Amino acid sequence: MRPRLNRWIVALLAVAICAPVGAIHAAGPPHSIVLPPVLVAEAPATLAVLDSTGHLVPGAGVALSDGRAIKTDATGRARFVVPGRAGELSAQIPGGSIAATAPIEVRPPAAEIQVTDFPAVIDARDQFTISGARFAGDADGNQVSLGGKAALVLAASPAALVLLPAPDTPLGPGELRVEGNGTAPAPMAVTVVSVEAINPAGPLRIGVAATLIVRVSGTNQPLDLDLGNWTPGVIKMLGQAGGAAAGGAAQSDPNVRRVRSSGGAENEARIEIVPLAAGKFYVRARLAGRRP
Repeated sequence: MRPRLNRWIVALLAVAICAPVGAIHAAGPPHSIVLPPVLVAEAPATLAVLDSTGHLVPGAGVALSDGRAIKTDATGRARFVVPGRAGELSAQIPGGSIAATAPIEVRPPAAEIQVTDFPAVIDARDQFTISGARFAGDADGNQVSLGGKAALVLAASPAALVLLPAPDTPLGPGELRVEGNGTAPAPMAVTVVSVEAINPAGPLRIGVAATLIVRVSGTNQPLDLDLGNWTPGVIKMLGQAGGAAAGGAAQSDPNVRRVRSSGGAENEARIEIVPLAAGKFYVRARLAGRRP
């Protein structure tokens, strides 16, 4: 069975307004490319191709900006060697607009594995990135665990890894461990959380505001969350209900709202939505700073 990112993806709320909810099926064709955020000149690297529901897509052709053509293997990932000078490298699905770009840096090899940046709070169902040195550019050459569970390496370079927690990663305080291409660094303390979107209570009516709840599990600390409205023709998102909303640029987009959870035992945020038309609507909740 091929890996499925949507088993672990952040909370995606699907609700019908005056209509039953149908199943969400995998689209199959490529939808996005995941590159490590930094590439290292003349070093191996790994990218991944995902479909619209987060399946890793095997056998997907990818054109690199230096003229090479590569194809994802049975795991939905492809390995390549980065060009030998600083600049940028783009990867694109031929014949379409699906693309990703990452900078190329010239770096001397490090003597041991270093982790210079990592998220202190990690969503158990979402991708996260760590930065450093001497990671294996071949994704399978890295062994990364979160809360004692092996994380999936989606994309890799010696300078950065893009990772996905295992579906059974425990919530709460835990350790992030990185091993593989040299002496391992000390474990890093992190907190693993989940973000759950909860349907508005009762029937929804066009033009009548309802309350959508986003609940955080795994920590009692308040967190900033970004909510993305994927169906602006069906609903409109208003401001946060009950409490001050988090600030930031996310508020400039009417289809993205930043909220702050309350903290405490019921660590949640509430936001008002207004149905505009009959149909299913989709709201995606993520830790702030990630594209909703």
